[in-house]
Amino acid sequence: MKKEYPLYTIAIFLFSAILSCNKQVPVTQEINFAPKGDTVYEQAQKAIYSDALFARQILEEAMQTRPVQDSVDWYILYNLYVKTFLTTSEFDTILPLCRKVEQFCARQKILTPYHYYLLADASNNIGNRYAITSMNDSALKYFKQMLSYGRQTHNSEVLLTGYTNLADVYVRSGRYDQGAWYYRQILYIADSIDLPEPELINIYTGLGQTYSELRDFDLSHYYFNLAYKLFDQMDINRKFVYCTNHGNVYFFEKKYPEALDLFKKGYELVKPSPEYVYAQNVCMLNIGAIYLLMGQLDSAQYYLDQSYSYFEKIGNSSALYHAQTQIFELALRKGNIADATKQLHSMTDNLQAEPTLVDIRKKFLQHYYEETGDYRKAYQYLKENMRMDDSIRNDRIRMRVAETDLRYKQDTTLMKQRLFIQKQQSDMRSLELSVYIWILVCVILLTIAAFIYFYQKKQRAFLLAETRNKIISLRMENIRNRVSPHFIFNTLNRVISHYSQSDSSYKELYNLIKIMRLNLRLTEKLCITLAEEIDFVRTYLDLEQERFGSSLQTEIRIDPQINADQFELPSMMIQIPVENAIKHGLRDKEGEKRLSITVFRQDGNIIISIEDNGTGFRLQTGCPAMQSTGTGLKVLNQTIELLNAGNSVPITILIKKSSQGTDENPGCLVQFTLPEGYSYTLPEGK
Repeated sequence: MKKEYPLYTIAIFLFSAILSCNKQVPVTQEINFAPKGDTVYEQAQKAIYSDALFARQILEEAMQTRPVQDSVDWYILYNLYVKTFLTTSEFDTILPLCRKVEQFCARQKILTPYHYYLLADASNNIGNRYAITSMNDSALKYFKQMLSYGRQTHNSEVLLTGYTNLADVYVRSGRYDQGAWYYRQILYIADSIDLPEPELINIYTGLGQTYSELRDFDLSHYYFNLAYKLFDQMDINRKFVYCTNHGNVYFFEKKYPEALDLFKKGYELVKPSPEYVYAQNVCMLNIGAIYLLMGQLDSAQYYLDQSYSYFEKIGNSSALYHAQTQIFELALRKGNIADATKQLHSMTDNLQAEPTLVDIRKKFLQHYYEETGDYRKAYQYLKENMRMDDSIRNDRIRMRVAETDLRYKQDTTLMKQRLFIQKQQSDMRSLELSVYIWILVCVILLTIAAFIYFYQKKQRAFLLAETRNKIISLRMENIRNRVSPHFIFNTLNRVISHYSQSDSSYKELYNLIKIMRLNLRLTEKLCITLAEEIDFVRTYLDLEQERFGSSLQTEIRIDPQINADQFELPSMMIQIPVENAIKHGLRDKEGEKRLSITVFRQDGNIIISIEDNGTGFRLQTGCPAMQSTGTGLKVLNQTIELLNAGNSVPITILIKKSSQGTDENPGCLVQFTLPEGYSYTLPEGK
């Protein structure tokens, strides 16, 4: 009966771990640890797998010529130099070389992220050295140490490399559920940082091989097909790992021609490069095992002998264990019992051999004892193989259940995280919407405020224009009410020419002509000097003195500190109250009539007081002949209001009973307060 046995799977992860030490995931980094602008580093990084000896040579030359050989940049080159020994399978040199990095960091008083990066890289090199030689416990120890150092770098690229290596070791140790969990965790992290698809190749191939070991071939092919879409973007190492691992999936499905095609394709990729001698012999061992299962014994003999010699030379116990097992079965299939017996006595045991390899050997031993007629031992191995098959099957079922449970928990966690992220995004959108609403409200309020401002500005401009028009109208009315002063003035000039200056009527006519002249000149001015205003008032009082005689007592007092020729005040400010005092307060009063005008300085202001002892202030009386239109006061008040609009400190008016009055004749006090520095420029509409 023809027996078929599982293919040796040692090549599954041999180079995937090495890949991670060099082709690390380039994610967004907080710190770029690679030396900036270092052409030697860049050349060596590119050549480390295509021509490892050349990369080693240029790194040695660079390190010897660098001025500072005890620096972080120097040891970054040094770690890359150590990696070249991994690719050339010189494993015994890795550990002592990496100790030098640890000694350098131990000399530092304070460790920075750069030092932790060096320690992480060194631990990664040591872990890969043990992983390649199937010392999984030691590899796991150093990869965990590498991850611990990597967390101190705060660099996502280093962390992803650590997670990838741990996933590889867990799978290589047969803990497929943990390996799948780590790979899927890496896939989630890579997705969260928006990692480019070409950098997901190692993760896809790792997941594909993990589900192959769990015999979930659909998921395995799914991830390998994702990796194959990026085959043209792979370097030689990734192509080799892809061909080897995907070939094993077809092997487990017993699709041997498809498996053989992929193994041969991987062999052709590494065959031209001498530095890939380890990978070449792994491929030959796998090809020989496939030929053995397909019954092509001569081809199987050639490939198995070649790989056995190499693994015996380098002392790789796991690979040698499996190669001896395949050669032992080859002798049996050729019918050479004597040679098979010789091989049986020369085969070595390996306590660290993977359970799959042990199971293969025991199945071949069952076959041997069947062929030699020792059915008792054959039966013992049959029972042992059935027990082991059941155990392996149960372990796979257990791990598939555990992996499904972990995947469910992971998917549930991811779903919760995504729901949380969606909720946060929804909250952010709500916040943004509320911000937009507030912005809209503010814009509307600003628009309303601007509308109110410009409306009020227009209203003020309208009121200003209206006030000006009123002033002009009142002035025109005043001019019309004076019945052509120019005509009267010219007529009086002709009349006075007939009088001599000694004539008593001459002085009265002269003062009348003077007051009319001043009235013509000052009426159109917005402001005049105090001297001009007092001159006009004196002339006016002189005329009234002729009418009242000695009963009218007038007094004008001006503070000598006030320069009357420079100090300005609104036109007719004193004249109008004086005229009102004469016309309404003193005209009908019996007895002494007193009128005083006082100008003095007080608290930085100029105070102008017009006080009389007449009958008091009233705009209208019961007698039509005594009624006043209030035109003068109206013009004066509007003029002051207009001027106050352009000044921060206004002119104020106070009208009250005189302190010298009596109950019958209360008198009147009109007092103006003018700030110094007052502006008489009419304001523009605001």
